[in-house]
Parts: sequence; C-alpha cells; structure tokens
Amino acid sequence: MISPPAQNSQSPVPPGRGMRLIFATVVALAAWGFAILKLRAAGPYFIAGDFTWHWRAADALLRGFSPYKVINTMPVYPFTGGYPYFLSTAAVLMPFGLLSPPTAMAVFAGLSAGILAYAFTSDGYWRIPLLISAPVVWSTIAGQLTPLVTAAMLLPVLGWIAPFKFTLGAAGALYNLSVRYVTLAVAIVLLSVLIWPWWPREWWAELSDFPRRWYHVPVLVPGGVILIAGLARWRRPEARLLVAMACIPQTMLFYDQLPLALVARSRRQALAFALASYVAPALSVVLYGMTPMERGLLFARHAPIILACYYVPCLIVILMRPNEGNLPQWAERMVVHLPPWFRGRASPGY
Repeated sequence: MISPPAQNSQSPVPPGRGMRLIFATVVALAAWGFAILKLRAAGPYFIAGDFTWHWRAADALLRGFSPYKVINTMPVYPFTGGYPYFLSTAAVLMPFGLLSPPTAMAVFAGLSAGILAYAFTSDGYWRIPLLISAPVVWSTIAGQLTPLVTAAMLLPVLGWIAPFKFTLGAAGALYNLSVRYVTLAVAIVLLSVLIWPWWPREWWAELSDFPRRWYHVPVLVPGGVILIAGLARWRRPEARLLVAMACIPQTMLFYDQLPLALVARSRRQALAFALASYVAPALSVVLYGMTPMERGLLFARHAPIILACYYVPCLIVILMRPNEGNLPQWAERMVVHLPPWFRGRASPGY
C-alpha cells in the first residue's frame, strides 16, 4: 500500500495532531456558522440545501422505509430528484435524521469542513488557502458530500467515506493507490448489502430513471478529449486523479471539481487555485446572469466553463511536471516492461 506522497518540501515535519485538531475545530465552527447564515438568508424553501436528499434518506431508514421508494422526483428544489446514492451513504448519515433538516445540514457542513481541514494539514499547513476556494465554499453552503470524499483521498483510513460519491471515490482510489482505502470502501458497501440485500436492485432502478442530462463527463465535453494527455504523467497521483475525474459523470456546478485542488503542490499554488476557482462562477454570471434556469440547461452551459477554467489549467500544470512518482511494489513490477519514455521513474524525494 502507498499513501499520498508528501507534496511540499517547505513543510518537511508534519504539524502535530493536537494542533491539527484545534485548527480543524476552528474551521468546523466557522463553516457551521457560515452554513447557518446561508440557511437564514435562503429562507425556509431551501430546507437543508443539497443535504435535504441525505436527510430524507436517513429519516426514511429510521422509519423503516427504502429511500429509493419514498424519495421521488418533484419539480421544486431541493426535491428535484430521487436518491441516486448507495444505501451505505444513507446508513452512515442516519444520525443526522434525528435532527431537524436545517440543523442537520449546518452540523454536517461544519463536520465536513473540519475533517477536510484536518486532511489538508496532514503534511503541513500549506494547503490552507484551498479552504477558501469556490468548491469548498459552495459545498459548505449547499451541504455537499464532496469535501468528505476529498478528505478520504488524503487520509485512506477514511476510505469508508469514499462511496458517499462513488464516482469521485473511484477516482480517489487512483490518486492514492491505497489498499486500505479500497478495502474500507468495499467493506462498507458489502456490509450494507448484507444488512439490506434489496437495495442494489432498487438503487439501479433509481439510477436508470435519474435524469442523466444533469451530469456530464468532462472528456466528452467538446475539447475535453485533451485531458487524456494527463496520462503522460501517469506516475503522479494528481495526473491519475485528473484523468480519472475527466472520465466520470459529475455535477457541473463548481463543487464536484474540488479534488482537482490536490494538483497544488505548494502554498503559492494552493492560493492560486483558490483564487482562480472563482473565475468559473464569475464567468457564468457574466454570460448567463443569475436568473434561475432549468437544471439540465444550467449544467450544459456550465460544462465548457468548468472544462476551460478547472480542468485545462490543471492539465497544463501537470504536464509541466516530470513523470515521476512512487508506486506500490506490485505496480512497479507491472510497469517494468513499459517503454522507458512512458514508464517514468520513481522518485524517493517526491
């Protein structure tokens, strides 16, 4: 097994766990307060934002119902969809079903931000600027799962969180190449199947009925095929992550792209990503204004913006780096027969 490599030589000695926990607690409290402000500003129709789906799923399980049966598509946000997530997600989040929806969302947003902050400081404080990036802020005020899945990519011991968003979680497995990460992810899903054997069939039916027009695969967006060039740096975890994310369906709304922040390898790059991440939403406002529109049309319009403002810059940064990086021993044995120009090389100091 291999953990994500140290990304920055500026912080050779990781901060102590106590200081990290204190910092994470401060971030969690700030995110909790920020989420409360959003809930108050949005009004009662907001319910629990995007977390409404998960609160309803948790509540359904607590009442003995299948989320796939009782959460149906309705025309008004936040009820504009079924429940396309693994049942293991709803099961882990069941305690939140005991709270009111707004309270559950604010607490979840705070915990998610705190865990992400703890993960970001695993090898120094240089990733701190990423906490003010658009994907983190958007996820906080919407009650999104993406920060937790991103944290799991950095801390394989949180691999059981990866199935929360199984597409992003799968991309994370290529980032860290961690056996523990994959084992924990598979274990939590299998455990849910053993306890509730009926859910995979109902989930698949739900997924097949879910409006696929809401999701886009970056590599299929016009011009997106260029992202495959990231394979030229396949030894690097950030390159594998970018290519994997380019090939999975995702929401084009400036939060599912949060894992791309892991392309940053220094405080300066982290700050650059954080500031540049606002270009995409700003460009969307300039081009299309802030008038509400149908989600399918909204995401279709955002897809090329996200490709140009998130994916392509990250690809350029990755291609400027050498094809160096450490692999597990089993992977090293598999690649010895590759052509030298594509094989790259291990780098103990990477």
